Amino acid sequence: MANATTTSGRTIKTPAFGEQFRKATSAYFDKSGIRAGGTLTQRPFLAVRERDGRTVIEVVNNVQELINLPRKTKVMHQWEGKTRSDYVTYTVGQLRDHVEANPPKAGQVI
Repeated sequence: MANATTTSGRTIKTPAFGEQFRKATSAYFDKSGIRAGGTLTQRPFLAVRERDGRTVIEVVNNVQELINLPRKTKVMHQWEGKTRSDYVTYTVGQLRDHVEANPPKAGQVI
């Protein structure tokens, strides 16, 4: 858990990045459809980066743009299921490593 300060000055405990989310697995990278490319308007990627001493969250709408971000960039993405959706966390480096180890198949752009 991490500590956060509210606008009223009260300190509260908040989950650290990814603490309440699922970690990405090979199944996510292969079965979620993210490797097919296209623009994601309903469930875009959320890229979390440090810039000038601040945490910045960027909305990334396609995997081609995502894979070109720095390796250490943290990513959150909603993986839609049949009965529920889960948020999955990983880094751009983990995505790149998976793509290098598993070349694109038919219908995959990366």
